[in-house]
Amino acid sequence: MAGEVDVDGPFAEFDRLIGRIGDPFKAFGVRGHLLAAEVKQLYRRGFDQGVSPYGGPWAGRKRNQRNPMMVKSGATRNADVWYDNGDKAVRISSTPWARYHQFGKSGRVPNRPMMPFEYASSWNEPMFEQMLRILQMYFEAD
Repeated sequence: MAGEVDVDGPFAEFDRLIGRIGDPFKAFGVRGHLLAAEVKQLYRRGFDQGVSPYGGPWAGRKRNQRNPMMVKSGATRNADVWYDNGDKAVRISSTPWARYHQFGKSGRVPNRPMMPFEYASSWNEPMFEQMLRILQMYFEAD
């Protein structure tokens, strides 16, 4: 399963910095790997803490499970995360069953979101800060 993280917000500093360049994606083309690293850290932190990107704990689990919540083989937690310069997006390539945890499955698997799919999440601030750092690095390199 591949996913995307879109982050946008009303930040005057972003507008000011973006206004100084013709194509804002030039900055991310050079430093997009930093966005991917931030997403990877936030994604894995959710698994380590057993919480959704909205801060709440994941739905309960079966009794007597030895592994941490949603970590049986580690394949979903350890998904590949990269910046796709062609599509200008951070991509997550995960397991086929990840979508059932992300969105739930008709009463059998509870919804346990691993990535935000709404604007308000605990990912917003760290992602905005990383985007701002990338833009600032881009201008300092000039």
